Amino acid sequence: MRLAIANKSEPGRPKAENAAPAALRDLYDAVKTGAKDADLASEKTALARKTLESQAIRLKHGLISRNAYLDSEDEVRAAESAEKAALLSLFKAMNDYSWALRGIME
Repeated sequence: MRLAIANKSEPGRPKAENAAPAALRDLYDAVKTGAKDADLASEKTALARKTLESQAIRLKHGLISRNAYLDSEDEVRAAESAEKAALLSLFKAMNDYSWALRGIME
């Protein structure tokens, strides 16, 4: 019993049989985390765009400098890049999970 706890395997089952479900669980968790990260990045992009819209109005009325407006544009571009990176990360996690399922099901 003590050995089974140390190996994190069930009594009477080889360690390799427990490795596959644990690996799948880890891959599935990576997909869930990737989806949350992508949603958060999308929200940050939307917020940066809204800020840019308000900065455009403020610039038009002379309340901010051109540099402040350009900083807002840079923030939008950075947020869009982060969103694309998060989506690529999510795609990779989903692809890894999909291939792991195919490997187990075949």
